[in-house]
Amino acid sequence: MNANGDDRVIDAIEIEVFNNRILAIIEEMGAKLVRSSFSPNIKERRDCSVALFDVKGRSIGQAAHIPIHLGSLKGGVDAILRDYSLDQINLGDAFVCNDAYLAGGTHLPDISIITPIFHNGAIKFFAANLGHHADVGGAVPGSISPNAATIFEEGIRIPPVKMVREGQLDNGIMQLIIQNTREPEDRLLDLKVQIATNELGGEQVLALVDRMGGEAIDRAVDDLLIYTARRLRSRIRELKDGRHNFTTWMDDDGFGGDKLPLAATVTVDGDRMHIDFEGSGPQSRGGYNIMPTGVMATVAYTIKALLDPELPANSGLFDAIDFTAPEGTIVNPHYPAAVGARSTTCQKLAGAVFGAFAGLLPPEKVMASCHDVLGAMVFSGRSMKHDGSYVYMETIAGGNGAGNNLDGMDGAHCH
Repeated sequence: MNANGDDRVIDAIEIEVFNNRILAIIEEMGAKLVRSSFSPNIKERRDCSVALFDVKGRSIGQAAHIPIHLGSLKGGVDAILRDYSLDQINLGDAFVCNDAYLAGGTHLPDISIITPIFHNGAIKFFAANLGHHADVGGAVPGSISPNAATIFEEGIRIPPVKMVREGQLDNGIMQLIIQNTREPEDRLLDLKVQIATNELGGEQVLALVDRMGGEAIDRAVDDLLIYTARRLRSRIRELKDGRHNFTTWMDDDGFGGDKLPLAATVTVDGDRMHIDFEGSGPQSRGGYNIMPTGVMATVAYTIKALLDPELPANSGLFDAIDFTAPEGTIVNPHYPAAVGARSTTCQKLAGAVFGAFAGLLPPEKVMASCHDVLGAMVFSGRSMKHDGSYVYMETIAGGNGAGNNLDGMDGAHCH
């Protein structure tokens, strides 16, 4: 078998059954996270995500929540594997992280909890979840400002550190995090729910391992990723070879001035695809910058949406496609550039990829430009219920572009 598993025989029905088993576990984790959380941003707005990774850091599945969160979750797992040897990670540990430069995050309000899952004394998987916390400190309530000049103005930065050590919560780490926010009680309660969510996922994954056997589940994971890559490559082969580009624009970089381009060039060559963001503007002076993990998640979302919406969401996708994000630009900034308002840029970037695909897809699959902006409003003040502040965030929807035979939706988030 070659590196891509091209001559490996895979039973598509068995893979579909296994994928649905994984998704059932992940979706139940997500339901627990939403039901049990205390803050409106997670409980009502459902600004959260869960995923499962293997010990190599490969994503196996992600629940149908917020696609861009895959960047922070994948980045967090990779950072743990970079900073800790496997023998430094113990049964009952749980990591917390959010930093864009130290932990592969995309912006600081997205705090990840990542928990190793042990089987027969060795790490088999990582359960991971992320919640957007309405405030993590910084210069402004809500911790998101297009006017922030550096990440230091955006809130507390958390590298991958153990919040739980062999089953015991490290209250010092917890207090260090929550006391740097405007809503410490909500942060405390939601973080505890995130920890419990991974514990539930770990129990269910171990039950599946016990049912299938360790070697069988390892083969199933490999087969799932190979199947995903093959399936996507078959979709790419249906497209004509060639290069297509599109450029969209940001009004400014958070500090006024000229418009900023976001450019995407999609190249199809046989069963491979490359997306190049060369031509995108210089890194923003404000908080509109996207880290490479955010670009990765945006690319994964657009490819899945445009070519195969039912494609399993896992690392196999990137065996068929790759991307380039030039350093020092708004899609790959230099430290310590601010990144808090990256959601708007990610939506614009998705719009650029959608635009480039207009030259690749048949007319019935092409849609007009969308709103492509995730405007956020933050409400904050002194709480009347306790000695402290309240912070509430809401995003403003625009609408979707029209399709070949249907009108676009009004007042709906498009990405």
